Order: sequence, then C-alpha cells, then structure tokens
Amino acid sequence: YTTIFLSIKDSLNLMLLIIGTISILVGTLGAITQKEIKRFLAYTGITHTGFILLALTLDNFYTKQIFFTYLTIYFLTLPALLILMLSIH
Repeated sequence: YTTIFLSIKDSLNLMLLIIGTISILVGTLGAITQKEIKRFLAYTGITHTGFILLALTLDNFYTKQIFFTYLTIYFLTLPALLILMLSIH
C-alpha cells in the first residue's frame, strides 16, 4: 500500500507544480499589459495563487510556516489595498 500512496502523492505534487507554474506565468504576463489597477490586482492574485500552489508541493516544516505567514500577510494587505483604492475613486 505504501507504494500506491507514494505514487499518488508524487503525481499530486507534479500536478500542483505544473498548475502553479502556469498560474505564475499567466498572472505575470497578464499583469504586465494592464492599465487598470483592478485588473492588475486580479492578475497578481492569479500569480499569488501559483506561489501558494508551489509552496504546497514542498514537504518541509519551514515551508509550511512560510506558507501560512505568506497567506496571512496576503489576506491582510489585499483588503487594505482595496479600501485604499475605493477611497481614491
């Protein structure tokens, strides 16, 4: 049973790695061409999702700490940025 679960875990990690890399590329290339800040933030959100998926592929204690720190900072700064954008317009 161990080899079956290891192969499932390896294939899941490979899938997350591929999807994360594609998300980073699509988000970055899409954000470069944007002139509106809302669309720019949407594309950077796609990029951040890619980084989060890449972090999930690593099986390390420190990686998980960094992942939750990154997620916490992202979810605290994004609403602040949106509130700032709404107050400007």
